Amino acid sequence: MKYIIILLLISFNIQAKEVPDIIKRYKEVSRDCITGSSNKLGTWKSCVERDKIYIDLHKIGWCYGESVDSQYDYQKTWIPCSVQQGEGE
Repeated sequence: MKYIIILLLISFNIQAKEVPDIIKRYKEVSRDCITGSSNKLGTWKSCVERDKIYIDLHKIGWCYGESVDSQYDYQKTWIPCSVQQGEGE
C-alpha cells in the first residue's frame, strides 16, 4: 500500500513531505469556514478551498478519520486511506 500512495503522490506532482503542509492548510481554511460569517465572501472562499483540499488529499491516498460512523468529527485526523480501510500497511 505504501507504494500505491507514493505513485499517487507522483501522479499528482505532490511530494510526500508536502502532505503535512497541505493538511495544515486544510485545518486553517476549515476553521475559517466553520467560524466565519456566512455573509462574507472570505468565508465562502475558505469553504471552497477546504473542499478542494479534501478532494485532493483523498485522491493522493489520505482519508479523514477511520470511517464515517466510528468517530465524531472532532476525533478525526488525516491518515493514509489504507489504515482507514483496515488494510494495514
